[in-house]
Amino acid sequence: MGFLDSDTVVVDAILTKYGRKKLAQGLDLNINMFALSDEGVDYNLWNDTHPSGSDYYDDDITAMPLMEVVPDNGVLMRYKLFDLDRDTDTFGTIDLAPITGNESKISTDVTLAVDHLSVLPSTTPSYVTPGTAGGGEYYIFRVNDRTGFQFEATNPMPGGGEPSINETSGVADTYVPSVYEVRQPAVYIAESLTVYPLSPPNDITCHITIEGYSSGAITTHKVTNLKPST
Repeated sequence: MGFLDSDTVVVDAILTKYGRKKLAQGLDLNINMFALSDEGVDYNLWNDTHPSGSDYYDDDITAMPLMEVVPDNGVLMRYKLFDLDRDTDTFGTIDLAPITGNESKISTDVTLAVDHLSVLPSTTPSYVTPGTAGGGEYYIFRVNDRTGFQFEATNPMPGGGEPSINETSGVADTYVPSVYEVRQPAVYIAESLTVYPLSPPNDITCHITIEGYSSGAITTHKVTNLKPST
């Protein structure tokens, strides 16, 4: 792993595989949102007893080397910065009721499982994002791979999400995977998300990370699309 020079302010931007794929296809990136994270910052280095006074309390922190950017939010950007009221003393948690457990099974064969999954988050304590219909907040649904699934966003946030917040897999009824297929991640910003199964020849799984747009609360859920019976 490389490190950036801590004595110089450097903006190091790289594209993910999905971003490079879009450029290779001649598509625009359409970057309209960004996130900030304090990954790798050790706040234990804050020294409020520094002999030179308060201007130097953060000297050891600002002198820390910065990790080189990694295009994988499972490695970096796990602890994003967000705004909360000054008097907030409890972080929000996300409930996915009536979903129980951390995995759901769906299938085009209704004898095996339900034919769709409604992901209906709610945050405790409640947070409100302006513009939401139900008086709650929007949620950022990050799908690690939408291969074998279709997604429908309910009350999407205007202008939010990349790719398009209403985008589905583009496959109508049946999905035949390719050995060389590129993973198809997706992001939806909406109040809720419905997941529909396509018809893969084998069981296929996707992971959905759900983050409160105002609260910063976060949870994950795994959805398995079961192979239809023969």
